[in-house]
Amino acid sequence: MKRPAYQFYPGDWLNDTGLRACSLAARGLWIDMNCILHQGHPYGYLTWSAKDMDEDVLRPIPNGVLARLVGSTEDEVVALLAELEDAGVFSRTADGVIYSRRMVRDENARESRAAGGHKSLENPNVPRPKGNRTPGRIPLPASSTGSSESSVETSFGGSPSSSSSSSSSEEVTDASVAGRALAEQLGVPNLHFQEQLTRQLRMEATRTGETLQQTVERMVGQWKRYNGARSQLNFPVSSAQRFFESGTWQDEALWPWKEGQQPTNTNPDRYFRGGASDV
Repeated sequence: MKRPAYQFYPGDWLNDTGLRACSLAARGLWIDMNCILHQGHPYGYLTWSAKDMDEDVLRPIPNGVLARLVGSTEDEVVALLAELEDAGVFSRTADGVIYSRRMVRDENARESRAAGGHKSLENPNVPRPKGNRTPGRIPLPASSTGSSESSVETSFGGSPSSSSSSSSSEEVTDASVAGRALAEQLGVPNLHFQEQLTRQLRMEATRTGETLQQTVERMVGQWKRYNGARSQLNFPVSSAQRFFESGTWQDEALWPWKEGQQPTNTNPDRYFRGGASDV
């Protein structure tokens, strides 16, 4: 079944140094190509259906055809493709077919979840249906407001009984629970922000190999560092929600530093690097 839309994460787009190193024209070509890749078969591959001995076969879309699809010249498309490929933005199969690593990986994950059906709920990172949540306790660093409380307890589906008290202090492995706890810790406990943090936590933990707890601590740490540097920034954002929506929270070098105020040891936790694009 063809899906009318695909997931797009602005933070990924803005934080990928390989992609950001490309020209505006190359990035424009890539976003157009993403729309074509979304319609590709297999999903995420730059292919089109052609006839071979009266049989439908899938072949790479020629550069000339791609140029017509995006409204450009073949020479310009060839040059921009070379720029994107040099930056590691896309990959090719052994037959030279261009594909998006991110889209192929996401499609494989969707197919695995569909094949697993109910068993997917055994994965702790898969959100649980309402009414089937278990209590959890996720320890967090002290909030930016100066509170001495070092943990946030979140309960779903009722209060923990005495028999579950020993397990309620274990680290929570459900990203949705962690997202809610983190939103509360940051002082923005609205549902939209909780869902945003849940997606970011799951994505960051998967990509960096961190536990959810480590990712939570890193995100809270970045927000505290940002608050501590407010006097050195031009027009700093006022809320944690805007900070994490900006797409620059991971890299201090991208913060709006005043002239001469940028530290020399920024970017300690940057994950994205040139040649490893996944957007």
